[in-house]
Amino acid sequence: MISKNAYFAMQIQPDGTYLKLYPAKDGGKPLTLDAITAYFTHIHFEDYDITYLMNELKRIKDTGIIKLTNNKIRPVNEILSVSIDSTEFEAIGRFYAPSNYGLTLSKEDIIDTLKRNRVQFGIDNNLIEEWVNNREYNKDLVLANGVNPVQGRNGSVKYCFNSNLNSQPRINEDGTVDYRHLDNIEHVSAGDKLACLIPAVPGKRGMTVTGKPIAPAKIKTPKLKGGRNLVISEDGMSMYTEVSGHVYLVDDKVFVSNIYEVLGDVDASTGHIEYDGDIHVKGNVTSGYSLKAKGQIIVQGVVEGSQLEADGPIIIMGGVQGMNKAYIKSESNITAKFIENATVVAGKDLLTEAILHSKASAGGCVKVEGKRGLIIGGEIHAAESVSFKVAGSPMSAFTLIEVGLDPAVLMEYRALDGEIRKEQQEYTKLTEILSSYRTKLTKGLNLNPAQVQTVRQIGARVKELDSLLPDKKERREELGEYIIKSNRGKVIAQDKVYPRVKIVISNAVLIVKNETHYCTFIKDGEDVCSKPL
Repeated sequence: MISKNAYFAMQIQPDGTYLKLYPAKDGGKPLTLDAITAYFTHIHFEDYDITYLMNELKRIKDTGIIKLTNNKIRPVNEILSVSIDSTEFEAIGRFYAPSNYGLTLSKEDIIDTLKRNRVQFGIDNNLIEEWVNNREYNKDLVLANGVNPVQGRNGSVKYCFNSNLNSQPRINEDGTVDYRHLDNIEHVSAGDKLACLIPAVPGKRGMTVTGKPIAPAKIKTPKLKGGRNLVISEDGMSMYTEVSGHVYLVDDKVFVSNIYEVLGDVDASTGHIEYDGDIHVKGNVTSGYSLKAKGQIIVQGVVEGSQLEADGPIIIMGGVQGMNKAYIKSESNITAKFIENATVVAGKDLLTEAILHSKASAGGCVKVEGKRGLIIGGEIHAAESVSFKVAGSPMSAFTLIEVGLDPAVLMEYRALDGEIRKEQQEYTKLTEILSSYRTKLTKGLNLNPAQVQTVRQIGARVKELDSLLPDKKERREELGEYIIKSNRGKVIAQDKVYPRVKIVISNAVLIVKNETHYCTFIKDGEDVCSKPL
């Protein structure tokens, strides 16, 4: 059974005007006073007592007849009231019954009414025909619908080479690390196709019921981006290399490089080297000189007290003898035979056979492997894990190993904490000075021009600190909460850990007091604990 709402109609009789109420059917909605008064407003009928009407409705509910006035009104035709939602995506119609002697609406009348009410698109002719054949009043009907836009598909770039290379060296069966076979170069030959565009698929616009177009989301059409030695086809859809060499990807930009080679040492004969591609040094990097590369850096010899920075991997086959001056930073992986008295920062993983009295950090893992697998002294920080054979020494060299936090976050927190402490001390000192000057003024003492200038300068600085400190403290608190909530990371000891090794996992601390063997350190609640390998 199809339910029908209760409805009403005006009745014009010789002794006045009445309102006839028709009951709901099969669970339809009952009449409301609001629906009736809205109808009266629509037909501009005001000759009634609303209190009387409300009481009569309560008394007879939705079946019966109520006299509204002794005056006779003109016949009222069947009415369609149209409303459009705020998105203009639907046109809602509500039909009201005619009075006796009133005219009914045809399909054409209904469509004309919709158009007079700004409905120009999406009119549901089938629903209107159905209503004309089976009229129903006092019910909201969706007489017109807009059309949603059809979203398109962004274009994309397909690379025809391995863009995710692994620069970690091979570990031989005897435990040694083979730094000569790194498998981290993707070779290409002149004329090779390196990338192609997958075209974007445009969307289709939608339309509101008022005829306003609804544009689909803009689609993105990427372009092939590359460095030198590359050529793009006339239609812009394919990229080829003009030279033989190797290819790699940095921030969605393709590079083909035939490598900047230094056949000997980096020293006074070469000066500092900065190159958009890769740098390959056959000899050593001597103290005081720097290398900067957009790609990778390979040093076959030793790095002394030098600065190396690269967007790609850094590989140092001879190791690092840093002299407490070396600074080595990569946005990717760093691989070195050993690291001694240096600062090393890897955006991803750090792999070496030994770290001695150095500061080393990695956005991923620190792996100290090979025959020695040794960490002595210094500080090791890694976001994910640190693994080694031996940490510390019988001489009880203090060694810090910290995991579970992004070193960049930790560095920001510590730098910010230092700034706040320093500025807080400055703020306290300056406010004390201002207070002493105020005391002098309250005692009637006059300040000379130099003192007045000093007070102004101090006041300006205090105002500046008042502005800076709250934001810095809020940022420190955010970082502190992140550090406290962090609960990841592990430290893997494949052989032994000597006393005085400090292990920090997120915000939990353990200072090793007794020599420990073959275990993994993890965070358990608020503590660091070890479990056997």
